[in-house]
Amino acid sequence: MTRMIRSFLCALALCGAATAQSTWIVQFGGGPGVDFTDLPSAVAAAADGDTIIVQQAFGFGATPFTTSKGLTIIGEGGAVNIQTQAWNPIVIQNLPVGSSFRMAGFSKAQEGGVNVRILDCKGEVHLQDLEAREPQAFFTTSPSIEVLRSASVTLSDVRNFGAPAILADQSVVTVVDCWLQVMPSTGLGGGAAIEATTSTIHIVQPHFSVDFGVQSSIATVGCTLSITGDPTSSIHNTNGDLIFATGGQIELDPAVTLSTGVGFSAFSGSAPVTTKALPASWTSDVHPGQSMALTTWAPPGAHVFQAIGEPGLLTTHPFGLLGIDITQGFFYLPTRVAPASGVVQWSLPVPASLAAGSAFTTQALIATGISAELGKPCTFVAD
Repeated sequence: MTRMIRSFLCALALCGAATAQSTWIVQFGGGPGVDFTDLPSAVAAAADGDTIIVQQAFGFGATPFTTSKGLTIIGEGGAVNIQTQAWNPIVIQNLPVGSSFRMAGFSKAQEGGVNVRILDCKGEVHLQDLEAREPQAFFTTSPSIEVLRSASVTLSDVRNFGAPAILADQSVVTVVDCWLQVMPSTGLGGGAAIEATTSTIHIVQPHFSVDFGVQSSIATVGCTLSITGDPTSSIHNTNGDLIFATGGQIELDPAVTLSTGVGFSAFSGSAPVTTKALPASWTSDVHPGQSMALTTWAPPGAHVFQAIGEPGLLTTHPFGLLGIDITQGFFYLPTRVAPASGVVQWSLPVPASLAAGSAFTTQALIATGISAELGKPCTFVAD
């Protein structure tokens, strides 16, 4: 099996490399083989399909940019410093159908959230491994990641603070294995984890903790909201209800741990809540030359057909939410039966030859008896 997986990933990497026009290197100190000394200049020069690799440099940080291009931007090693501010965010806007923007591997050294605005995008946008290390010293008053009028936005392993950490309007968003408003030992937070209006929001394996301010962890108006994960996932709020939803509907997997302070409740508002098992997948970090952990949550006894393929627009399928571009082909891992815990895991070797910026989506088809259902997809990028 290991040989088959390695061959498959290599084949996809070669396919991705063939379609990419150029790879550009950004190093703030310059040097041999370096194309640019700042990220905005690289973004301005790059064309659709290009990959930009930003190398780490002590004492320097990548500065924000605005783009409507389908680019892949990777912080080499997974934690290159990014210097966003609420008044100076990264802006991805007007991305057309058929284009994909991906950004992974950046960490904000200063206090405050990682600030990104995604506006009017019809193509795919994926954010991964973006880490805010410390909340603002005083209560923040602005959102960190805004997703407005965008068709297909996926986030994985994003760790952020804000008021809220994620704001969505008229959009389709999946939030996979993200840590929002989780308080470190010092600093204050302030703000909900997610606020959304007239959107479809899928939350997988949440780690949300709102410890300051009397407000909901998640607040929605007219949204379709689904929340799933294994028992290690959680939504916590000390001083407010967990989820306030006006209109729309909520699906909740009972495996997710819900924790409230005294006098508060898990749900408030007018949205009906359906409790049901919601299969989904998530991964660990994906670094060439290392192993990747792939986890799927499924009903015990279910047959799990785990697929890996190229990312596609988040679309509604008769079996559920589809995240793989099935027109490009995909690969099934050997079928497994979900144990009593419901947790199905694989350890996949990531070839050292896999190019940074190579993107995939993994998604399970879950068969129980005579019925079948798609698990929530997880998009991941090698960084």
